[in-house]
Amino acid sequence: MKRSLLVSFMLCLCCLRGMSQTISNVDLTKVYSAIEDKDSPFYYPHLLERYMANDSMLTFFDFHHLYYGYTKQPGYTPYGRGMGELAAMKMVEQGRLDEAKELLLQEYAQSPFSLNIIFRLGSLADMRQEPAEARMWLLKFSGLLRTILDSGDGRSEESAWVVISAQDEYPILGMLGLEPTSQGLVKQKFDVQTLRTPNELEAEKLYFNIEMPVEHMTKSYTKEVIEADSPVRLRKVNKSKSLGIN
Repeated sequence: MKRSLLVSFMLCLCCLRGMSQTISNVDLTKVYSAIEDKDSPFYYPHLLERYMANDSMLTFFDFHHLYYGYTKQPGYTPYGRGMGELAAMKMVEQGRLDEAKELLLQEYAQSPFSLNIIFRLGSLADMRQEPAEARMWLLKFSGLLRTILDSGDGRSEESAWVVISAQDEYPILGMLGLEPTSQGLVKQKFDVQTLRTPNELEAEKLYFNIEMPVEHMTKSYTKEVIEADSPVRLRKVNKSKSLGIN
């Protein structure tokens, strides 16, 4: 009974979140409509193909639809990765640059919009004295960074920067020259980063909206609970039938 109530509550929570389709400056209704329209220049399969082919002609609007549209793709996994990145960084320290690149590219294939992975690949290309490749990664990083910074100003809950993974917060803080001293979750949808002061932004805190990764985690957990319950219910039904109980 308790588990059933929990599942019902989480399903309702997902539905309520789904009704809110505008987050800060991001109109998700328009994004999702455009990426599903085969006649749209932002049709996701074609747009993603251009991105993965390292198309240097991608616009700001392309990056906007790529980043936020990725939350509707089956490969979207906002949590639970990072071990490959850590292993690759150890390889770099050991001078095993070729192996580090191969591992980072594997991570990139799984998380193509991870700011951390893209930054690492750009830095590695620079270390390997591959300026053309370093520039290619820089273009991706800059396009995604601009997309996030354009989503708000980070000064309040209402104008929080919208990220599709909490891990994207730290490269942004680093690029802005900011050092977080603590982090807190507010209302189950905002990461609040408390900053070391003084700083160039003259800000004590910055807000990141993490509604999309939280919603994804909630749905995934709900699905796991339902699937875990199903065999138990099926066994009960079969047992009742064998006993002639209606």
